[in-house]
Amino acid sequence: MEKGGIMKRFLVVLVVLIGLFSGCQRATDEEVIQDVIGTELADYFSDVDNYEKPTGDTIADTGTKGHLYVFWFREVKNITKNVDVTIEGDSAFVVIHRDHSGILHRYPFDTLPPPDTLIDIPKNFSDNGLRYAIFKKVGDLNINRGWVLTDISFKKIVSTNEPPFKIDSVKIMTFDSSMTWLITNPLTLIPKDSIMRLPRGKKLIITVYTSPSTENVVVFIHTMGEQRLHRYRIRKAADGVFQGLCFSAPMVGIHRWGIDVLTYGTIFEDDSTTYPYEAEAWIIPYVSTAE
Repeated sequence: MEKGGIMKRFLVVLVVLIGLFSGCQRATDEEVIQDVIGTELADYFSDVDNYEKPTGDTIADTGTKGHLYVFWFREVKNITKNVDVTIEGDSAFVVIHRDHSGILHRYPFDTLPPPDTLIDIPKNFSDNGLRYAIFKKVGDLNINRGWVLTDISFKKIVSTNEPPFKIDSVKIMTFDSSMTWLITNPLTLIPKDSIMRLPRGKKLIITVYTSPSTENVVVFIHTMGEQRLHRYRIRKAADGVFQGLCFSAPMVGIHRWGIDVLTYGTIFEDDSTTYPYEAEAWIIPYVSTAE
């Protein structure tokens, strides 16, 4: 056989082998969806607002304890994430579990003004997060194999130590009362295009309802400010009702509110055996617009 014929056969075999290898390496539909959730759609699915050290997180103790103020934040040590994708025809049903554990840092201030050196009295924390989503194969097949996010739930986070309370609902209303949203179940799937849209920097009133109303809790809002995260405590308006002011993010884009409720003992009591970390949070995405 001539050298030219041998070379042609070699090239044909090489092309076939490359094609077979590329086929083996091609991502599955499930892997494509899992990847897009963590990359281009990360703003919809993130819960980082609850786990990054924010500003504005020193709170007053309105009780009679010696600790007048407590500076606190969560430090994540471990993250476990599972994205389960079930495909039925041109629909993909997604369940996302994302769990965090680490240290709840607490720096009690015994006097005012605070001493030069603060002593950390930490507690361990462990949270379990859940969220749902639906993708449909209705897009350009050359982009993420055609899979498009169509429906999404908010995220519910509950401490591994089951808290002695629950968040019943969250009401978000513009200060001029022109728009109101009432959320009673954060895990309800809604169309992605129905996520609340607000002009950037819009003044809002956020009301959080908890039960039982007799449980002593502290309530915070995590929100994006001017290029940094903020956390604000909202005050008790009545038993089981907490209300405060907030603003939509000043930057255009997808942002999130974290509605963060903890037992009073989690923050203010030092004994982690008697008063362990107990919390529930809802992560609520929204769109800040230029309108």
